[in-house]
Amino acid sequence: MSNFERVTIADLQVGDHFIRSGKLVAYDGASLGFPPQTPVSRLREGVVPATVHVPDIDGAPRRHLGVADVARELGVPTGTVTKWIARYPYDIGHHPVPTPDARIGDVLGWRENRIDEWRTWRAGMPGRGAGGGRPKKQVARKKTAAEERFDAEQYEALAPLREMAARRKRRRRQDS
Repeated sequence: MSNFERVTIADLQVGDHFIRSGKLVAYDGASLGFPPQTPVSRLREGVVPATVHVPDIDGAPRRHLGVADVARELGVPTGTVTKWIARYPYDIGHHPVPTPDARIGDVLGWRENRIDEWRTWRAGMPGRGAGGGRPKKQVARKKTAAEERFDAEQYEALAPLREMAARRKRRRRQDS
């Protein structure tokens, strides 16, 4: 025998437990926003709510987290989650994002209870700069005294070549 019975919203009494969006909730007398003849699964009298496993199928639609919901839960912009899905596809790769539970067109959805998988996945991401990246600029170092002397000697040794190049340049100007 099932722990639930099918009744209409009009049959609910304050304090009755029923399934709403896949969760067991207590009816507080407030309007549910549905017509009174809408059927619901009410917990049978005498059954302790804490001992009941809510079945997956009760006719109510399941709520899934979209990209924006995942982003809000993780405290990052929506574009970041979109970029993660593009960079770390759920069906291939080294560090794939959690596999979605639903897909409608191009929209992905994850069950609400799987947000901890996202947090674990994010904690396991490689740190900043992992994988190389752009090389850092090399800062020019100051030359030693010996290097300065060597450069001066080289400059003096090349003086005759510089003078020859200057003479050729003057001749070309005169010829043209």
